[in-house]
Amino acid sequence: LEKWALFAREARLVRLPRFRHALKSWRKNCPKRSRLPMPEEYMWLIAGTLGSAGLISEALFQVALFSTYLRPTALHTLYTDDLVSPQEGAQGPHVLIIAPFEKEKSTKTGYFDETILLDGDMLPELGELMQLQAEAQLERHKDKPAGEAVPLWDFSMRGFIEHWKGAVEMHHLNSMETVYQTRHGGASRDLMLRRRTADEVRGRLHHSTDASFRIYNKPGRVLKLVNELGKAELGYVSSVRKHFAKFVR
Repeated sequence: LEKWALFAREARLVRLPRFRHALKSWRKNCPKRSRLPMPEEYMWLIAGTLGSAGLISEALFQVALFSTYLRPTALHTLYTDDLVSPQEGAQGPHVLIIAPFEKEKSTKTGYFDETILLDGDMLPELGELMQLQAEAQLERHKDKPAGEAVPLWDFSMRGFIEHWKGAVEMHHLNSMETVYQTRHGGASRDLMLRRRTADEVRGRLHHSTDASFRIYNKPGRVLKLVNELGKAELGYVSSVRKHFAKFVR
């Protein structure tokens, strides 16, 4: 109501003291509940399930979400030319360009030309696999006019969310409520294993404020979730992790 009043009322404000008091009471007695980050083991479990159902690009998307910390929509709306690969024979990681300035659409935090390096120890072949995905998409859309942008992914976000929820229900991962927890999990994993510094993780998350960063540093809760998995599931996770790149190729 207050935001509406800024634009719709001449006085530019709304005076509702009882309403404001009630909201303050609710915030105190029923605080917001932050969702837990996704453990790496859960990520591989879901990726393996998607892959075994023949949804190869969706399995790769799940792993890329975890590794890059990108928001699901930001990753899904990329085009093949947003993936920059090193020249043949050259060293260096593949790079994703988020919200290129020439496309005139900024990120959620209002910035352009943000970049993500496809590096890290979780899946060293991620950049190569993303390049294969881009090449497959270009081949599928080879009849398009020259210069027309080609989407990096071959599925809808709605379809991915339905399949993701199906994998979650199949394995009874009750604490996984939203795809966003994949992004949270990647940041939490790198902090917990000290693969990146806190400043590096914060920069990779592309947060506009530091307040949102607190939800990622919950190693005890993450380990507790992992302990809920049985030996068979952990064995499957190990197999998926070991053979994922070969499977996608």
